[in-house]
Amino acid sequence: MTCSGAVLSGSAALALVLPGTFVPKDLDFYIPRNRAAMVITYFEKLEYELDPIFSVGAGEYNNGAVVFRMLHLLPFSEINIVIFLNIVGHISTFHSMLVMNYVSWYGLICLYPDWTEEKKGLIVVDNVYTRLCFDKYKKRGFILLRNNKDLMEEMNMHLCERDAECPKTKCCLFNEQCAFRPFQGLPRTLGTFERAVTWILGSTCSYAG
Repeated sequence: MTCSGAVLSGSAALALVLPGTFVPKDLDFYIPRNRAAMVITYFEKLEYELDPIFSVGAGEYNNGAVVFRMLHLLPFSEINIVIFLNIVGHISTFHSMLVMNYVSWYGLICLYPDWTEEKKGLIVVDNVYTRLCFDKYKKRGFILLRNNKDLMEEMNMHLCERDAECPKTKCCLFNEQCAFRPFQGLPRTLGTFERAVTWILGSTCSYAG
């Protein structure tokens, strides 16, 4: 991960945020385009093979990211190699706040730790594909919410585009809203490793109108 710039995201990263909650069935590695061949070669040396049924490079996630799937038969396991340009830009388009987490060589980052630790997540993308994901996480004991009012137990006043739970708010990776857990011996300041990336979820705010 240090050499390639790869990060681990998806259900495996969520399992690290909430250890002991569930065991992920696959690993999603997000790789810069110019390092993808290096990472694929690395896993081939570990006896992973590109899935012959899943057309090489033709897979596509809901946010348009190109996917290479690799399989290991003994024991059976699955790795998805996902090409990305900006990891925060990609995960802010994931189906819900629950999966907006990633692991880099320097530590674990969770974009919405307050609600994730309560096993709650606001739905950001709702379609046929993502509903299959919702069912998977509900079976694991998570709560997926379509209404951002439900993310807070008590709220007397909502400031649209300013409150952290508002999907219209412009967020920054360096805000207190995000959580960073560095690996042992590394600096505890995320700015040592990352730039100040911003994002807006862009889904509907339940308080609007």
